[in-house]
Amino acid sequence: MTASVQLASAVHAAEARATGGDPSGAAAALTEAVDAAKAGLGADHLDVLAASYLLAGLHRRSGALLAARRVLEPALEAGRRMHGDSHQLLLSMTYELAVVSHELGHTTEAERHFEVLRRLGPEALGAEHAYVEAARGYRGADNDRTVVLSTVDVLRVDPALERRRRIVAAAAVSGVAALALIAVTSAVVLVRGGPERASHAGAPVFSPTGSVRPTASVPSDPPLSLAASEGAVVAAEPPAPSAARTPSAAASPSGGPAAIGGVYRIRTAHSGLCVGEGPESGRHNARTVLGQHPCASASPPLRVEPVAQGGYRILLERGGNRTACVTVDYGGVAPGLAFAARECGDGRPDQRFTFEAVNAPAAGYRLRSVSGARYCVGVRDGSGQSGVPLVQADCNPRATHQVFALEKR
Repeated sequence: MTASVQLASAVHAAEARATGGDPSGAAAALTEAVDAAKAGLGADHLDVLAASYLLAGLHRRSGALLAARRVLEPALEAGRRMHGDSHQLLLSMTYELAVVSHELGHTTEAERHFEVLRRLGPEALGAEHAYVEAARGYRGADNDRTVVLSTVDVLRVDPALERRRRIVAAAAVSGVAALALIAVTSAVVLVRGGPERASHAGAPVFSPTGSVRPTASVPSDPPLSLAASEGAVVAAEPPAPSAARTPSAAASPSGGPAAIGGVYRIRTAHSGLCVGEGPESGRHNARTVLGQHPCASASPPLRVEPVAQGGYRILLERGGNRTACVTVDYGGVAPGLAFAARECGDGRPDQRFTFEAVNAPAAGYRLRSVSGARYCVGVRDGSGQSGVPLVQADCNPRATHQVFALEKR
């Protein structure tokens, strides 16, 4: 069993354990798996970084703030050396570390991390992204001014911890329709001494993994949700920020998403290259992932088929009745995650995709994984070079590298 497979198994086990009411035990088990993966893959591998992000979230939401900081600080240092300061996953981790520092009362440290978001966030995430807005509004220990932060805290916590952390869940700020276009649909308000949770009808709630579930109000004791639930994510999928939206899969005319099925050549709109397997560029001991390659050599054939739970799965047909499913790393819990072949599982949300027909910025389809419905599939850094992997990232209405053409084979 490879290090990546072992880590993926440990992540799923930790999620199940946390869902069963033992986030502290889940964090302890995941710590061992992350440490082992660092030896096999390297501390800067995106799989290791994504697992570290989840681990820090488990620690923080269990009240172990110092443990969360001990995970985030070295992970960010290693990740920045390999991927640069502006990688979306690393900026998400920077935000988490800023909030942890604030909750520890280390406002100078929090200010330093928020400054990174103020400096790099507008270009990498968008000027109106919730993390960027939070960084702009942060005033350290002065909580007379409300600070709006994106919601990640939906785990069960001890009431005393809740009072100490002074977190109040709230609905999205005014202009929620505009924020929804950039996949920001709810917020947490940090207020001096505010132990209670505010309730607002219709406000979606972000889980610690970034998935979304709709709710009539924010419950005072919300359920644990580390893994994205199937129906909730589909129902709460945010509208894509396309300038010209077209009908959804269910409402598309003949030839639209409802008619998809069979073997296809999937071509990226911006480069004309085709989706296939290849080594993960820029990595030591590179594993095989999905990327863009010359169409004449792109392989294996890709079969798209509908699934009963909704959406489609994409199968890699290797011959000899050997197939595997395209799977987003770690269930689509963060931006920057890649796609690789995994054994197909019945109804797995990280193996199901939606195809949204679009006319702009190019004609084709915008793809999202069901578990990572707030993100769009695209080419890393929008590169036009052959061999560059596909990753999920915040949807960009002007990004042709997030639009794909399907050619029946």
